[in-house]
Amino acid sequence: MFIQNLNNSGIKWIKEENWHITTLFIGNFPVEKIEMFVSALSNEISAFPVFELEFEKFTLFPYKHPSMIWAKFHDNNQFEQFVNKTEKIAKEFIVKNSLNIQLKTNKKAIPHITLSRLKTKGASLENVDSTVQKPVFLKVKTIRLMKSELLSEGAEYSVLHDFSLSGK
Repeated sequence: MFIQNLNNSGIKWIKEENWHITTLFIGNFPVEKIEMFVSALSNEISAFPVFELEFEKFTLFPYKHPSMIWAKFHDNNQFEQFVNKTEKIAKEFIVKNSLNIQLKTNKKAIPHITLSRLKTKGASLENVDSTVQKPVFLKVKTIRLMKSELLSEGAEYSVLHDFSLSGK
C-alpha cells in the first residue's frame, strides 16, 4: 500500500483514528455556546442529502512548499454547497451572539484527508506506488462537530456532536 512504500524518515503520520475531512475550522469557541450552535446547525445539516466524495490522488500540500501528504478527493458540488451552508450558519451565529471569532475559511474548500506532516523539506512522491483500485468513494452520511486540542505529540480530537444527513 501507499503508506508502506514511503520512507518514514522525516514524515510524522497522522493516527488513522484522527483522519477527517474538515468542512469549516472555527477556532476557539466558547464552551457555553456549543449547545446553541449545535441547535443552529441541526435543522440545516439534517436536511442536507447524503453525498459521495471520489478519491482522486495522494498529493503534497501546499504545492510550492509541501508540509503535508493528503488523500485528495475530486471537487464535488455537494461538498462545496455543504461547506458554504455551514460557513453561512456559523457566520450568522457569530454575529447574532456577538462572538469575537474569525472563521478560517478558504476561497474554495478542497476535500482531503491529511495523512501526514512532513518534518523535512523537499519531499517527493515520485517513487511511490500510489495506485488505487478506482473508483474509490467515501459516502458522507454523518457530519461531526469536533473539538481539537493541540498537544506536543499532535492534535487530539473529540466528538462534540454527530449530525445525520437526510439521505434524500
